[in-house]
Amino acid sequence: MALVPGERIADDDIYLNESYFDEPKEIHKFIGNLIDQEKHTESKSTLDVGCAVGERIHYLQERFPKHNYKGIDVSPAMIERARKLNAIATFDTGSVLDPATLPNRSCDVTICGGVLAIFDDIDGPIENLLSTVKDGGTLYVSDTFNNHPIDVIMRYRRVGDAGEGDWESGWNVFSKISVERALLKTGRVENLSWHEFRIPFALERRADVMRTWTIETADNPHQIINGAAQILDVSVVQAKLKR
Repeated sequence: MALVPGERIADDDIYLNESYFDEPKEIHKFIGNLIDQEKHTESKSTLDVGCAVGERIHYLQERFPKHNYKGIDVSPAMIERARKLNAIATFDTGSVLDPATLPNRSCDVTICGGVLAIFDDIDGPIENLLSTVKDGGTLYVSDTFNNHPIDVIMRYRRVGDAGEGDWESGWNVFSKISVERALLKTGRVENLSWHEFRIPFALERRADVMRTWTIETADNPHQIINGAAQILDVSVVQAKLKR
């Protein structure tokens, strides 16, 4: 049976109706700590691919005010909102699938969070992300990755009294091995490191059960799960490029 295409339909409804500007997400703080450890505190060109309405850029601006920030997202509505909320950073519509919409080797720091899980093939997106980074710069990619050597392509649909909804995507889980291969095959990466992210508090289940919440397990008091019965382990891969 052929793989059923999945449509990513939830992003605008979520990000245009929520705000984490006053209380930044823990993953934003976590990536900020990694940037700090890399001593990227002086004037730097910093790109956020999949920036949504610019919440991560807002947080990083306060923490690293000397950086010059640019955000790119595929959603025109979210880019319009980001521009209204942040007059300092630059925001443009673009896609990680289209290198023509991305800066070319001009960024000291590129960040991409929660984007790779949308795609069934990550080689192209990872190559395009690396193409934005200067020699000697750093790429940070956060998502749910598999510690086991297994890649998972996932589709889900919502069912109820009205019947079955459309098939949706957005929760693919790629193995760390696949991510490393995609990063290293360009020949530009000097070293890689993985950083496990654990949310430090409990998240309650919401009406939309595809929004993640946490449960207590033997290994993790705040294990992230979703309504598709997926156990989700979030990590950040940090790729330092050769000079």
